[in-house]
Amino acid sequence: MMGYIFLAFHVVLGIAGLVTLLAGAVGIAHLMHLMVRKRSAELGLALAVGALPGQLRREILGQTVLLVACGGLLGALAAMGIVWIGAAGPWTAETGVPRIPLALGLGATALLLGCGILAGTQPARVASRLDPVAALRS
Repeated sequence: MMGYIFLAFHVVLGIAGLVTLLAGAVGIAHLMHLMVRKRSAELGLALAVGALPGQLRREILGQTVLLVACGGLLGALAAMGIVWIGAAGPWTAETGVPRIPLALGLGATALLLGCGILAGTQPARVASRLDPVAALRS
């Protein structure tokens, strides 16, 4: 019975985590879109002096992945802290010692990286397709 309770708990937490991750990806995409709009003159100047569109795409995607990686690192540290606190409690005799499986950590990292790349793709595409003259005018 306890196994089914924990399984249901894990499923609910997994669904909540996925929804949170998707909401975060939308937020990151919006933030990067605003950054491209704010830096349109700078990006247009870079294109005007010879930067290739692929270079701008890689720069924007790199910034997105760095931002997502910093957030993921903070989240992983918080999760490890919570597990550490949970392992020190007196309830471990009934529930067992909490742990984070390696496969779960690697899967979460891959999912986070995928969401970061997905969130940065559209703003990077917009930045690489800027018209340098129009961007410098704005």
